[in-house]
Amino acid sequence: MGKDTSISQESYDRMTMYIGAAGQGTFIIGKNQKEVFLKPDMALVVPPKTLCGMQTSEGLVYTEIILENATIGYEGTDYELKAGECFRFEKNGLHSVTANGKFKMALLLVLE
Repeated sequence: MGKDTSISQESYDRMTMYIGAAGQGTFIIGKNQKEVFLKPDMALVVPPKTLCGMQTSEGLVYTEIILENATIGYEGTDYELKAGECFRFEKNGLHSVTANGKFKMALLLVLE
């Protein structure tokens, strides 16, 4: 988003995650228009069917991830993962990810 711009509130049928990369801005969440600040290295998760808009005075670069469902195969067992849920893999754990329809995911990698 450019300096001094805004996006009016809209909602998705799915959970949405926003991850700040550069700049900063304010997200306007829900009918009561709660303000939530976002800057680099911060994440915001918005539940399905929740109004969400944003504004910035200095500019904001972010990643938007719309989450769906998937099947996680881990060490020989399948787990159904719904939008907004998390799954942790142990180091060297055998795993697979199968999308059940359109699917996007965020990966957090922790280096030891």
